[in-house]
Amino acid sequence: MYLRSPDEYHFHRRRFTQKYRNKQKVVRSLWFSMSLVVLAFPMPHVAVFVALFTTFLSFCILDETE
Repeated sequence: MYLRSPDEYHFHRRRFTQKYRNKQKVVRSLWFSMSLVVLAFPMPHVAVFVALFTTFLSFCILDETE
């Protein structure tokens, strides 16, 4: 049977945990909602600001440091 998670010393192990997958779902919904904002206000400066801010929030959410 194939295991869904790598061994405990694998450097990408955190990406296979349920906690990290839940964070990915949050980030995915964040990007979807921000894309709706960009579609609602189709101005270049709004699109750039929203993209940069969403990228920052995504990195903050997915960050694993304590």
